[in-house]
Amino acid sequence: ESEDERPAKKNKSNHIVFVDSETEARTFNPVKHLDTLPELVNRKFNRPSVKTLRESSIAAPVTGRELKDIKKERERLYKELASRMKREEELGRAEQEITTQKLLRGKGRRKQVGKDKYGLPVYKWKADRKK
Repeated sequence: ESEDERPAKKNKSNHIVFVDSETEARTFNPVKHLDTLPELVNRKFNRPSVKTLRESSIAAPVTGRELKDIKKERERLYKELASRMKREEELGRAEQEITTQKLLRGKGRRKQVGKDKYGLPVYKWKADRKK
C-alpha cells in the first residue's frame, strides 16, 4: 500500500472505485485513475487533472501571509452574515409587534393566550358573526 491510499481508508467518506479482480485492487493507482498529481489525490474537492494544470495557471495562495489574509476576509464575511441574520430577526420581531398592535386597535373581543418565544403576548380573537 502506498501512502496516498491510506488516508482514504481511515476517513468516513471514501471514494469507492470498483475493479474487476483482486490483482487490479492491489495494483490500483489513484494518481493514474484520477489523472491528477500525487499531492492532490487526498483532496476531496477541486481535484484538477494533469491536463488542466498544464493548460491553465491556478491562482493558489502560496505564502502564509496570503492564507492569513484569506482567513481574515472569510471571518469578516461570516461576521457580517451573522449580523445581517440577527438584524433580519429583529426586524421580523418588530414587524410582528406592530401587526399585533394594529390588530389590537381594531374591533373584536380578544384574549391573551400566552407569550411567544420573544416574550411578546399572543392574542386570540373571538369569532364574531358577520351581519
